Amino acid sequence: MAIVSPAAPPGVGRGYRIAFLIALIVAPLLVVLTSGLLFASLVSVATLRGEVEESYRTREQIQRVFSLLQDAETGQRGFIVTGQESFLEPYHSGVGALDAHLASLDSLLADEPGQLQRMRLLRQQVDLRLKLLAEGIKARRADAGFGAQFVANGRGKAAMDEIRRTVGEMIRTESLRLDQRTAQVRVRSLHTRIMAGVVSVLLLASLMLAAWLVHRHTQSRQILMERIEQERARQLGIFESTMDAIVTLNPSGSIETINRAAETMFGYDREQLVRRDASLLVDLAPGEGLFLQRLALKGDPELGLAREYTGRRKDGTTFPVEIALGALRMRDGVHVVAAVRDITERKEAERLKDEFVSTVSHELRTPLTSIAGSLGLLDGGAAGPLPEKSARLVHIAKVSCDRLVRLINDLLDVQKIASGQVRFDMRAMDLRQAAGRAVEGMSGFADERQVRVAFAAPSEPLMVNGDADRLIQVLNNLLSNAIKFSPAGGTVTLSLERGQQGVTARVSDQGPGVPEGFQALLFRKFAQADGSSVRSIGGSGLGLAISREIAERHGGTLVLAQSSDAGATFQLSLPSAQLDEVGAGRMRLLVCEDDAALANVVARGLEKDGFAVEIAQSVEGAESALRARPFDALLLDLHLPDGDGLSLARRLRADPALRGLPIVVMSGDDAGSIAGLTVADWIGKPVDIGRLREVVAGALGGRRPLTILHVDDDLDLAEVVRVALTGAGEVVAMDSLGAARAWLERRRPDLVILDVGLPDGSGLDLLPLLGEEGGAPPVIIYSGQEVDADVVGKVEAVLTKSRVSFDALAHTVRSLTRQQEPSA
Repeated sequence: MAIVSPAAPPGVGRGYRIAFLIALIVAPLLVVLTSGLLFASLVSVATLRGEVEESYRTREQIQRVFSLLQDAETGQRGFIVTGQESFLEPYHSGVGALDAHLASLDSLLADEPGQLQRMRLLRQQVDLRLKLLAEGIKARRADAGFGAQFVANGRGKAAMDEIRRTVGEMIRTESLRLDQRTAQVRVRSLHTRIMAGVVSVLLLASLMLAAWLVHRHTQSRQILMERIEQERARQLGIFESTMDAIVTLNPSGSIETINRAAETMFGYDREQLVRRDASLLVDLAPGEGLFLQRLALKGDPELGLAREYTGRRKDGTTFPVEIALGALRMRDGVHVVAAVRDITERKEAERLKDEFVSTVSHELRTPLTSIAGSLGLLDGGAAGPLPEKSARLVHIAKVSCDRLVRLINDLLDVQKIASGQVRFDMRAMDLRQAAGRAVEGMSGFADERQVRVAFAAPSEPLMVNGDADRLIQVLNNLLSNAIKFSPAGGTVTLSLERGQQGVTARVSDQGPGVPEGFQALLFRKFAQADGSSVRSIGGSGLGLAISREIAERHGGTLVLAQSSDAGATFQLSLPSAQLDEVGAGRMRLLVCEDDAALANVVARGLEKDGFAVEIAQSVEGAESALRARPFDALLLDLHLPDGDGLSLARRLRADPALRGLPIVVMSGDDAGSIAGLTVADWIGKPVDIGRLREVVAGALGGRRPLTILHVDDDLDLAEVVRVALTGAGEVVAMDSLGAARAWLERRRPDLVILDVGLPDGSGLDLLPLLGEEGGAPPVIIYSGQEVDADVVGKVEAVLTKSRVSFDALAHTVRSLTRQQEPSA
C-alpha cells in the first residue's frame, strides 16, 4: 500500500520557479545593464569634454600663431617707417615664440590627417612671411627710403592673406569636427536615456511579474495544503475503516502505526505495539541481519505479492494470514506497509472444497470406472456375442458413460489446475506411441461420425519428457474436436515431426474453421463459438483450456496454427528428450520389418506387455540401432530392401558383443530356411499378435504367472480389473484394509494395486507392510482420489480411475512385472 499524494494546482511549481528565476537572475541583469548604459553615457560625456577642451586649445594655438605673425608684421612695419630699432621688439618676441607654438600645434593635430596637411602648408606660408619680414628689415637698414617702396609692392600683404585663409580653414575644420562630435555624443546620450528608460520599465515589469507569481504561488500552496489535509483525512478514514489490518514498519522492522482492524485482529491496543518489533505479530523476515535485507530474500516488497504467514494474537493463539507488502521510500529509508488479511475462513473453505473434491472423485469415479469398464468389455465381446439390439444398447450406454467420465474429469481437472495441484508423471517417452494410442482410442468415435483419421509419423523415435496419459489426453481432445467439426466423409490428420526446437504434433480437420472473432477466446474455460452448434455437436468448452495448460506444464505450447473455411490446424510443440532416456526399467525390443503397417501393429501389441519397442525398416538401420543402444531381443524379417535378414542374423551371431541377443524370426518362408542358425523362435506370416507375445515372452525367459494383489472396496470394479489383466498373472482381490493385512501375513505379492479410500482406512497404510525399499513389490495407486506429491515418490505409478483406460492399467502392470520374480 502506498500513500497517494493529491495533485498540485496547475502552475504552482512552474510559477514559483519563474518568480525565483526573475528575482535572482533577470532583475540583477537588468540592473547591471542599466548601470552599464549609464556608465557608457558618462564616459561619452567625459570623452566629449576632453575633445572640446582639446579643440579649444587647438583653435587657441592657431589663433596664437596668427597673432604672433601679426605682432612680427607690426614691429617690422614700425621699424621700416621710423627706422628706430625699438619698434622691432614685437617682431623679435613674435618670431622667437612662433616655433614653440607651431610645434605645439603639430602635436595637437597629429591624429588629424587633413589638419596635418594644412599645418604643413601653414608652416610654408609662415616661413615665407618671416622671410619677407626679414628681407624688409634688412632693406630698410640698407636704405632709409625703402619703406614706401616695400609697402607699395604688396607682397607682404598677399602672403599674410594666404596665411589668414589657411588659418581660417583650420579653425573652421576644427569647429566642424567639434560640432559633429558634439552631435554624436548628443545622439548617444539620447539613446542611453531611451535604453535606460526601457530597461527601467522592464525591471519594474519583471519585479511586478515576480511579485504576482509569488502571490499566486502562495495562494496555490495554500490550496495544495488544504487538499493534502483533505486527502490525509480521506486516507486516514480508509486506513481506519478497512476490514484488512494495515501495519506500517520503519526500516528497522519496528511498528509505526496500525489501524483498528489490526487492533481487533491481533488483540493489542496500538499504544502497546508502537516501536515494537513486527515479529511480535508476524515473523515476516526470519533470520539474522538487517530487516530490509532479510525481507529482500523473500522477494521485493514493491511487487505487492501476497504471501501466506502465521499470525500471533496477544493471547498466544496463532492463525493463518495473507500479507501483501508495499514499499514507501522516505528520507530516512524504505518503510514497509503490510496489508494483513485473516484467511482462517478461506483455509476452512479450501479444506471443505478439497474434501468435497476428494469425495466426488472417489464416489463418482469408482462406480463410473466400473460401469465404463464393464460396458467396454461387453462392447468388446468379452462376454461373448450379444444380440444386435443388445449390442447397440450396450454401445450407446458405453458412449454416454464415456462422455460423462470425460465431463467429470474435465471439471476436476479445471479445479486442480486452478489450485496448482495437477500432478504429472514425467518420463522419457516416444510421442509416436502416445499418438498411436490416441488415434486408436478415437477410431470408434471417428467411425460413428464417418470421418477418417490419418496418422503420419517418421520412422525414428520422437522422444519427449512427458506424462504419457496427459499427452494422450491432449491429443484426444484435439482429435475429438477435429472429428466433431469435420463433415461426414472428411479426413482428420494427426502428423508428427521433429523440428529444430523439439517435437511437433499437428491435428488438422476439414471443418468450417475457427471464426476470427472467437480465436482470441479459444483457449478460455467454457469458451464456445456458437452455442447452438456446440449443443448439437457436444462439448463442455473445457478441453482446449485444459490441453493448453498441460502443454505448458510440459514446457511446450498449444496454438491454433491455421484456420480457414477449409479447416483448422492445432499445433502442439514439446521439447525433445534424449533417446537413451526412454525405456528406463523396461525391456527394449528392436523390430526389423520393412512393412510399416505390420511393424506398427507388432509394436503396439508388444508395448501393451510393457516393452519399449523401436522399429528399423532396413538391415542398415537395424545394425546401426543395435550398435548404438542395447536391446533385449530382435524381431527379424528375412526379406529387407537392402539385404538379407538371414545374413544379418549370422553376422550378429559372429559378433561377441551381440552373440547372446535373442532373435525371433518373422517370415513367410519355411522354417527350414533358417536351419543351422541359432534363433529363439520362428513365427510365420501373417503374424498372430497373441502368439508373437507368447514367443517373445518365451525368448526372454518365460515365467510362471505372477501374483497381483488388488485392494479395492468396489468388487464390481475389481472384477473388471481382473478380466482386463487376464494373462498378466493371478489377480487376488481384497475389499478392505483388514482383509489385505491378513492376506499379506500369509503371502507375498509380485505387484500391488491399491485404492486410497477404503472403508476401514487408507490403502496407503499398507505400504509399510510391503517391506523395505528395494525388496518391496511394485505398487500402483489406482484411485479416484488425488494423492500428495510425497506419496508419488514411494510408489511406482499413480493412475486415476476414469482417466486411465484398462488397457493403460494392463500396460503399466505388465511393464512393472516384467522384471519381477514370482513368489513361491
